[in-house]
Amino acid sequence: SRATSGSLTEALAELGAHAVVEVLGSIDTLRPLAQDPKLASHAPKISRDESRIRWSASSDEIDRMVRAFDPVPGAETRLGGESVKIWVARPVEGNGEAGTVLSCTREFVVACGHGALRIDRLQRAGGKRLPADEFLRGFPMERTLRFESA
Repeated sequence: SRATSGSLTEALAELGAHAVVEVLGSIDTLRPLAQDPKLASHAPKISRDESRIRWSASSDEIDRMVRAFDPVPGAETRLGGESVKIWVARPVEGNGEAGTVLSCTREFVVACGHGALRIDRLQRAGGKRLPADEFLRGFPMERTLRFESA
């Protein structure tokens, strides 16, 4: 599945709404059950450090990270000294030194610790989310540029 945190939240909200309606229809027959506090877990707020891409990770790990941090806070990296967020990416075949841009034609292909990542949509700080080909029109590159950890 190519789901993001945002798309999963929407799907779960829909399922939850149907479940609430169903439960309300049988509220008189329900028996409350106390939650076992030993089985509960706390989910701390996501820190900015967690949203920074480490290109030494595998392309699968980075792909999951990009989808997990969409829509908030966004997976962050640096390119040419600028902060950039990656919004749509997909693992592909490829290898090279982690962070190295292997291709930058209509999309970016970037080497990871294992495999490569095709980046299809990204955003400069203060800019709009753009398809990679539009991003590239406003960000001329040389093949030797690298993505770096933010």
